[in-house]
Amino acid sequence: MFPFITLLMGWIIGKIFELFSKRKISQRNWFFLLFGALLPDADHLIDWTLGLDIHRTFTHSIFFSIIAGMILYLVLNRKDYSIALSVGILIHLVSDMISPFGIPAFWPSMMHLSFTYFGPLPSAGSLFTQEAAGLMSSLKLAIVDMGVGAAGFLWLLYKGKVKL
Repeated sequence: MFPFITLLMGWIIGKIFELFSKRKISQRNWFFLLFGALLPDADHLIDWTLGLDIHRTFTHSIFFSIIAGMILYLVLNRKDYSIALSVGILIHLVSDMISPFGIPAFWPSMMHLSFTYFGPLPSAGSLFTQEAAGLMSSLKLAIVDMGVGAAGFLWLLYKGKVKL
């Protein structure tokens, strides 16, 4: 999924938690929840800077969610932050399972899991080897993501939730 949609899903899950638990999520827990929702795609930075093709491998697995939460707990000794980060990562993983190729949920096994598929990842090619039709499709989805993000920001601005 695209970043804004993933953040939106994290926010919705957080609000649902607040509604049903009758507890407010602290600002720091919101930070770790939403940061976790974006963290798995940090592997794009490695792809782009080192020219590797590791997107949707380790960082898109349940194993990564557990390890990241444990590392945060060891560093900050805060269980609530660790849980928020791990839940944010899991939200990202579930949102990526909407795509036809899914995620390697049980990495290091590269069997991919989505809502419609379970099996080895079909070769889709990287950003630099995709055909024009695939790139145009990705570009259109990215534009929709930016539009939804801009509309959400303008709505928050209109409601006075964000000040410039």
